[in-house]
Amino acid sequence: MGTVSENTPAGSPPGNAPAIDPPAMVMGDVAGHDIQAASRMSELRNMLRALAVDRPDESPGQILRRLDTAQARLTLADCATAILARLHRTADGAWQASWSVAGPPAPADHRRR
Repeated sequence: MGTVSENTPAGSPPGNAPAIDPPAMVMGDVAGHDIQAASRMSELRNMLRALAVDRPDESPGQILRRLDTAQARLTLADCATAILARLHRTADGAWQASWSVAGPPAPADHRRR
C-alpha cells in the first residue's frame, strides 16, 4: 500500500488505486467471524466499488439495490449490512451528501425504562 502525500485530495485512497468520482464512503459488515466472512466482505466491497464507478450519477440507494441483486444471484453473503454515502457538488460549489442504508433492521431497544 502506498502513502498519502500532502497533495493527495481528501477522499483519495492511498497508493495507486483510482479515486471514485464523485467521492464515496462505505461502512459495512457481513455475518460471521471466519475466513469465509472476510472473503465475502472483500467480494462485496470490490463489487460495490465497481458498481459505484460504473454509474456515477446513481443514488446510494440505487447502487446498494444493484449490489443486493448481484449478491443474491451470486450467493456471496448470508447476511450483510452497509451504509453508503456520496458527495456531490451543488450549483454554488458546496458539497451535498446523500446516503442509504441496507441490511437487516436495527435491533430492537430492550432497555428497561
